[in-house]
Amino acid sequence: MCSKIIYVYTNYTKLYSHIFSSEDQDKLQNYIHKSNDWANQWLLKLNVEKCSSMTYTANISILCNTKYYTENSIERYKFVKVNAVSDLGARFDSKLAFLDHEEN
Repeated sequence: MCSKIIYVYTNYTKLYSHIFSSEDQDKLQNYIHKSNDWANQWLLKLNVEKCSSMTYTANISILCNTKYYTENSIERYKFVKVNAVSDLGARFDSKLAFLDHEEN
């Protein structure tokens, strides 16, 4: 059961998916390809330097090691795997601990 969610905010797009199996990982990669195809159809250029992937989990033993990517006719761009990301001023880490928000 791979559920896909897409969020679009001004010029940012995020794909989210629950991953329970390698098949789900393949489905998410397919959604990435479809998003890239849509952008190409509408003559929109993805800023691949800003593309990244992140896994949210409380259990480190089930971390996703899949390397997601997008490509054009010339080159494949691998997404950088990150452990934290800022989203509209809020900082999210891969364990949803919000430690970056604690005051010193």
